[in-house]
Parts: sequence; structure tokens; C-alpha cells
Amino acid sequence: MKHIHGPKSIKTKTFLYIMSVVAVILVLMYTMQIIGLQRIYEFTKQNEVKSAQKEMVSELESGDLRSSIDSIMTLSRHSDIFVEIYDSEKEIVMSPFMYMEERTWNFQQRYPFNNLISRVRMSDFIDKLEETGKNSLVIRVKNKSDITSTIVLVDKFTNDGNSFYLVTSSALAPVAATSEILKKIFVIILITVLIISVIISMILAISYTRPLRKLSSAAKAVTAGDYSVRIDNKFNDEIGLLIDDFNNMTTQLSKVDSMRKDLVANVSHELRTPLTMIKGYAETIRDLTGDRPEKREKQLEIIINESDRLSNLITNILDLSSLQAGQPRFEKTEFNLSRTVTDLLKRYDIFKDQGYTFNVNITPDLTVTGDKDRLMQVICNLLDNAINHSVENKQIFVTLSKKDTPFLEITNFGDVIEKENLPHIWERYYRIDKVGNRRVTGTGIGLSIVKEILVAHNFRFGVSSSEEDGTTFYVKFGS
Repeated sequence: MKHIHGPKSIKTKTFLYIMSVVAVILVLMYTMQIIGLQRIYEFTKQNEVKSAQKEMVSELESGDLRSSIDSIMTLSRHSDIFVEIYDSEKEIVMSPFMYMEERTWNFQQRYPFNNLISRVRMSDFIDKLEETGKNSLVIRVKNKSDITSTIVLVDKFTNDGNSFYLVTSSALAPVAATSEILKKIFVIILITVLIISVIISMILAISYTRPLRKLSSAAKAVTAGDYSVRIDNKFNDEIGLLIDDFNNMTTQLSKVDSMRKDLVANVSHELRTPLTMIKGYAETIRDLTGDRPEKREKQLEIIINESDRLSNLITNILDLSSLQAGQPRFEKTEFNLSRTVTDLLKRYDIFKDQGYTFNVNITPDLTVTGDKDRLMQVICNLLDNAINHSVENKQIFVTLSKKDTPFLEITNFGDVIEKENLPHIWERYYRIDKVGNRRVTGTGIGLSIVKEILVAHNFRFGVSSSEEDGTTFYVKFGS
């Protein structure tokens, strides 16, 4: 048996797969937070300014310009945006400078707007908007004195038939210092996540490989011939399905092993008796009765009968194997079933001398389509089974009637078959361990042959058994 250890084992592979996923996630987190932090921040900030700008333009276009100033100033303070409004002549209409004292607007502390305004006149951005011929413009201004930059938005709007310009600006603060802090925090997060990931990966790897190791041990036990092994299933996933399949397999193997043992026991028993009789009578003829014609003929007849019995057993075994392998080809024709059953029953007249009574009720001229020889074999096997299980009460009822299609019933009053045993009597070599009203001439495969032939014809069949009504086998010659 091959044992797998090291990097090829499922536990190791599972651990490495999980750790690889964690590593990829951590690398992406590092890239997004450290390398892409500035870009993400600038993109977000620019969208916020654009949204505020759009709201301001809508406010300025819908109401009185002077009455809108208060709401514009409030919005600019909340959004941390510097706002100015110019008329069509590029003369300033509204600026935070106009409200610094009464609104306590400390413009000198609003870095870097003061730096920007000291270098560039806000009205210059209006000229750039006019050059484009559009109604809206976004400009990025880099501050030369430091590493900061400012985003400036210019929008042209109309109010009361007059054109105005709304110029807003907002600082894009550097995130380098923040990035350094994040790097330190990220190292702590990295170590923590790695430790947790290692623990979780080991737990998951062990939890997934434990049932597989149990399956491996159980498979070894089955290989050694122990078909009773079962695995407790606590999983509801694919592993659980695999365990269920394994348990079902061992159950079926246990049944097959039991059938194999029954086969050996039954066939050995069936072969031993006729072989012993053949040998015994052959020796008797040789040593004692060879020159006595009357006794010799009787003993030779017994040898012939026992030989036929052996031949019948071997034929049945080969028949069943062929049927279950799906090899036989049925030659289906339409024939008179009523006449066929009547003719078959004549063969069983010999049993009347042994006290058997056949109560026959056959509806005439019922026809059926199927393989005549195989269906005759079905009827004979059912009759043989009824006779074999009718030792004390030798009444056998044979009824062929019309119920949509021809319907055959064969009833005997031998041993009652318990309800739990009914589904198993069609299995090959299955015998009920009971001593009672039955003979010992059966091979244990007659009913299995019946089942295979009727299933191949797609005919319905079954059995019922009770103390009052006896045991009845039925066949409905139609689907």
C-alpha cells in the first residue's frame, strides 16, 4: 500500500492553497492601501467636489442669486471648498473674503487656497473655460512651493437671463505621512493575519483529510475481506456523499459475499447428493447387480435421473448468468398462452401419483407476445417452486384470467413467507432458514431466472403470502 507524505499529500496541498490565497489577498491589500492610496483619495475627492459643484449650480440657477449665497457658503464650509462667483464681465460677485468678519471665515488658515490665490487669479480659469467652448471644466493645479495640489472646477450657469461663472477649488492633501503610518499598521496586520491563517489552514487541512484517512483505512479492511466495516458520516458535502457511497458499496459487497457463501454451500449440497447416488449405484451395478436385469434397470434409471438433475442445475446456473449479463436474445412472437399453460400442466400429471392436486381455472384463447420458450420456463419454475413447498398440503391452484392483459396466479399452501423476506426471494441462492412444508430439490435460482425473464419482457410480477390465502405468485403478461 502506497503511503503519501510530504508536499504531495492532500493536507499539505490544502495548507499551501489556503496560504497562497491569503498571500494574494495581502499583496492586493498592500497595493491598494500603499501604492494606490493617493490615486484613490484623489479620485474620491474629485468626485465629492464635482457633486458639490453640481448641487451649487442647481441652487444658483433655480433661485435668486443673492438669496442663494447663504446656502452656497454653508455648503462650501461643509465640503471644505473655496467658492467664488463671477459675472459675465469676470467681475467677482461673491467671495469668502466678503464674509470673513461677519461669518468668521478665517481664510488665512484654509491652506492651500491662500497659496493658490497668491499665485493665480481665479478669473484666469474662466478664460480657460471659454477657450474650450464648454460649460464645465476641471483643472488640476500643482503648488510649486510644496508637494500639495489643488483641484479647480469652473461651471458656467445662467440666472435671470444673465451668465455667471462658479469657480470652486479644493486642496488635495498629500497622503505620504498617512501611507507611512499605514505601512506600520499593515506590518502588524500582516503578522496577525498570517498567524490566524496558518492556524485556520491547519484546522481545515486536518478536518478535510481526516475522513479521507478513515476511508483509506476502511478500504484496506475491505481489501482484507472485512465487508462489515462502516464509516460514521457527519458531513453534508461531497465528502459525505463519498462516505455514503462507500458504505453502500460495503453493504452490497457484504450481500455478495453472503450470496457467494450460500452459492458454495447450496451448490456443494446440490452436487454432493446426486454425485454420491450416481457413484453408489454405479458401484452397486458393477459389484452386485450387473447380471440382474430388473435391479440393474432401476438403478440405471436412478443414475439417469440424478444426471439429469445435475444437468438441470448446471443449465440453470448458466441460464441465470447469461440473463443477468444481458446476453440472451429473445425471439418474441404472439402465441396462445391458454393452450401453452394447459400443455405444460400435463407434464405435471406424474405428481398426482404422489398425492398432489392441481386445481386449474384457465380462460381459453388468451394470447401474449413474448419469447415462448422463456415464458414456458417461467411457468415451469413457478410450478416447481409451488410443488417444492407443498409437502403436507398438496393443493396447488393455477388460475389464468383476463385482467386487461392475461393474468397468471399459482398458489400453494406450504410455509408462509414472512413479510420481511418477500423482497428477497427473487435473489439468487436466497433461502429462508426454516424447516417445514418444503422439499429439498430446489437449486435456489429458479425464482431469480423468473425475475430476469419477466423484467426483460417488461411484465409485472410479484408474490403475496398469508396463513389463510397461502402463497401466491402472479404474473401480469403486460406492462
